[in-house]
Amino acid sequence: MTNIDKVTQNKELLEKANSIALKIGSEAAKVACDLVLWYLKQERIGEAEMVLKYLTKWAEAKSSANFVHSSESLIQLALISAAHNKFFEAEKFLQEALLQFPEKDASANRSSVMFSLAQLYTQQNKCSDAEAMLKQVLRARVKTYGVKHPTIAAGLESYAKLLKQADKHILSGKMEMRAKEIRSDLLAASGSII
Repeated sequence: MTNIDKVTQNKELLEKANSIALKIGSEAAKVACDLVLWYLKQERIGEAEMVLKYLTKWAEAKSSANFVHSSESLIQLALISAAHNKFFEAEKFLQEALLQFPEKDASANRSSVMFSLAQLYTQQNKCSDAEAMLKQVLRARVKTYGVKHPTIAAGLESYAKLLKQADKHILSGKMEMRAKEIRSDLLAASGSII
């Protein structure tokens, strides 16, 4: 591929991304365009095309009011961003995904997005933000599943890990114990060994 072909391809990808972002009309969509441009400048066409793919899926899901698929595309964009230490972009995508679900919605979808956001904050060592988000996740999951469910145990384990990172070892130990109790109770109730 010649340099002229590369420039033409890059221009087409960026124009397509900008067109889709205008249709979506959100700050996160603009961030996705900036991410496409960043990849193109680094001559990472594959990553630019991947961002464009998820931007396209997001636009399609948004136009059909399919909030679950819309948030899935945004989570994928966040994962791509975080993998390349583009934490600002990742946070914007996850915050946009949260907007897909009403605040009073305690569904698994909303708590999944909140959990991803908590993990992003943990990755950036923003312990207080991550802790606040994990508390919301646990409350939402308890409302949805009750107090004895594997997702509650998993949430408590993540919370314990975060607390260790924040040097809150006593509280961390309590969360680990609670998670073990839940898993033990579930095993006893099912009569199986995992």
